[in-house]
Amino acid sequence: MMERSLAWTSSRRPVRGQVPADGLHQVPGDRGELRLSCRLIAAAPAKDTTQQAKVGDQITLTGMDGGLKVAVTLVKAVRDAKGKDMFSQAAKGKRLFAVQLALKNVGTETYQDSPSNGALVFDADDQQYNADFREVAAGPSLSSSLKLAPGRSGRGFLVFEVPAKAKVTRFQLALDSGFADQSGEWLLK
Repeated sequence: MMERSLAWTSSRRPVRGQVPADGLHQVPGDRGELRLSCRLIAAAPAKDTTQQAKVGDQITLTGMDGGLKVAVTLVKAVRDAKGKDMFSQAAKGKRLFAVQLALKNVGTETYQDSPSNGALVFDADDQQYNADFREVAAGPSLSSSLKLAPGRSGRGFLVFEVPAKAKVTRFQLALDSGFADQSGEWLLK
């Protein structure tokens, strides 16, 4: 019988035991007859639910709530974006990379999120970079508190600071601040 270890600490003393493969286990208590019962449930491995596309393509993403569906188009990528003002410039040895997205709520629930939370770009070495709140001269940024009722649309840029020599190869987006099971990935040539 395969067993898994269990360690639990009460305010009185640590309790240690072995959990059999069926996940059921009881630990006899001390004078107070403290008892612990648990069932361990192994999660199934996550399925790869990433859809791939290229610039100009649309991917419909689903959120954690089945009624949340947003059609996302990566309109364009700006490899060497210029900051909109003096506060939005890249640090020395870095550059700004921006993607313009068009989003349309095609679901039945209101989309209310900060798209930058679920956005990443990757370079040729698979190093990932998070979006930040800079603005670029190429156009307005997506709101950090975007709210789209069903049928409504929004458009704007997400900005990333990357090393000057990095070759950004893909952009990835997931709804629900990046916690949705499904994500979209656009390959950047």
